Amino acid sequence: MPGERSASLCWGQRYVWLNHHHLPPGSRHELNLSLSYDPPPGSTVENLRTAVEALVRRHEALRTTLHWDGTDGPVQRVSPPMSVPLTVREVRHGSVRPADVINEQVTTRFRLDEEFPFRACIITSDSVPRLLVATGNHVAVDDWSLETIKREFWELHTAVLAGRPVTLPPVRQHPVDLARYEASTPARRTHERAMAHWSAALERIPADLFSRRRRPDVAGAYSASLSSPAAFAAAKKLAARYHTWPSLICTAAYVTLMAAYTAGDSVSFTTYAGNRDSRQHSDLLTCLFQPVIVDVPCDDDPTFDVLVQRTTERAGQALANSYSSYDEVVALVARHSTERGLALRVTNAFNYIRHSATSRGGTRTLLTWNAEPVTWSQLENDSYLRVHEWQDCLMTTLSVRAPVMDREDVARFLHGLERLLVEQAESDAPIRLAEVATLAGFDTPPAHPPGTVTLDHTPVHPPTVADCLARFPGVRTARAFAHDNELTAYVVADDAEVTPAALRGYLLGRMYDLDRVRCPDRFVVCRRAPADPENAGAWTAVDAALSGDGRDGPVRRPRHEIEHLLYESVRAVNGLPEVDLSQSYIGAGGRVLNIPRVLELLGQSGWVGPTVYDLASARPLAAVAAAFVPNPE
Repeated sequence: MPGERSASLCWGQRYVWLNHHHLPPGSRHELNLSLSYDPPPGSTVENLRTAVEALVRRHEALRTTLHWDGTDGPVQRVSPPMSVPLTVREVRHGSVRPADVINEQVTTRFRLDEEFPFRACIITSDSVPRLLVATGNHVAVDDWSLETIKREFWELHTAVLAGRPVTLPPVRQHPVDLARYEASTPARRTHERAMAHWSAALERIPADLFSRRRRPDVAGAYSASLSSPAAFAAAKKLAARYHTWPSLICTAAYVTLMAAYTAGDSVSFTTYAGNRDSRQHSDLLTCLFQPVIVDVPCDDDPTFDVLVQRTTERAGQALANSYSSYDEVVALVARHSTERGLALRVTNAFNYIRHSATSRGGTRTLLTWNAEPVTWSQLENDSYLRVHEWQDCLMTTLSVRAPVMDREDVARFLHGLERLLVEQAESDAPIRLAEVATLAGFDTPPAHPPGTVTLDHTPVHPPTVADCLARFPGVRTARAFAHDNELTAYVVADDAEVTPAALRGYLLGRMYDLDRVRCPDRFVVCRRAPADPENAGAWTAVDAALSGDGRDGPVRRPRHEIEHLLYESVRAVNGLPEVDLSQSYIGAGGRVLNIPRVLELLGQSGWVGPTVYDLASARPLAAVAAAFVPNPE
């Protein structure tokens, strides 16, 4: 189309793109952001429409749609300036309420390939504009962008009302320009340095922060918010004491509480980098933020001041390496999970959001329970703590999945965070980590099952590994033993299909659903068991039919209908000559950005089930295929 500009997705957009397609269609409104504007006297539907259209003409991000482009992944296409979706809703006493209209606007999902990621609604009463509600998808706007939209719209509408020209500075760059920069050699060098940092970080983090707390038989999720003027004052006082920012004080407090609750040796979580500091496109209207991984060691019973220092250092390292292609970070996590033979769960998030120009008006601590965060839990995170800094208080909102924290501990965590900040601000003696569980009221987490060992920074239970292997078709019995920081599995089988490679692939497919499981460093296939199968030494005296680490095996071809469909979809979407179903999607050569298209093709063939992040994992494609079911609709 004449006047159209296009490019691949920007690095920050890729995070939202993948989450948009991971969520079921009915939940995709979770990625909407909104703002409201109170029209001043003299406002009409016509002059508000004029200002909205001027804003959309000004910013390409607001008139961009996303499409597939062969095997090169999704692309963004900018449409020429045109009329934008703007609705007018008349509200009257006893009929439609303004709150209902606002809710409808905010909870209606965007179809990113068909419509602009921005819409507006004018709410009128007696034909007079009372409120304008604007909604944008996160792929086009972030929190910084919303503030820009609000400021510029006020200036545009004020100019229209006054009948004078607009004096806004010209827009220097647009998302398409950013995407082209990110394809350049300087940007790729920045990305490669960041990937080296993330690779080193992923080598040391534990697989599961909640390994001692996780209860897989529990369902549901909780969310609560605690508003605290006292915590706000304490965070500022501690920031001055430690010569840092209140945001880092709150991050360190989160690390301290989480370490006390989980009793782990370190706390790994993601936080969010705005990617607007000292960047070539720092004033660009688009989504630039993305999550970064932070891992803070806590295994030496540190004091709070030490944790502040460590958190500051680790967060600083993460933010210094934040500018990278999010989809490639996802692929890196999958590769490390495959290499380490365990399910890396980077599923805990912390976010600090400033609203420093706005007051909440609270004067005391108040805990409020929110509705069950059903949509959030579909993103497969375990926990998410948001700290909102207002002019007069901190509001902390904790969302957690019930398998890792119950309702009572949610309240304890929020109150404990406040208590930790306040008591540390009032005391010159930094509290030790060992004392924090008592301060918060946490009980001692259950011990790991007898026989649990620590391998590769992660608790592993060899009997559970053996039980899993015993379920592999053709295996008669199995045992697993840890020695010299290595795990060896012995299985008894006569079936030629039972090989080290097949056994490792089976565990890679099952480990995301089991606790304390990892792939053994060595698999030994025997034809018989020793007289004392619980004795590791006895197994060494039995002749081995096969032995190896299971990392190399024959190419797995499709055998069933769904395997053929998955094979062909992965091959065609990624332009691959062939696909090995024994490999993960990433290992077989698939691009993370193309996963939504693979799932779309399978859906068109009548198969549903696995999600974006199921494919973007270490699971072999054969295991992913087994999880598909015919679409009941």
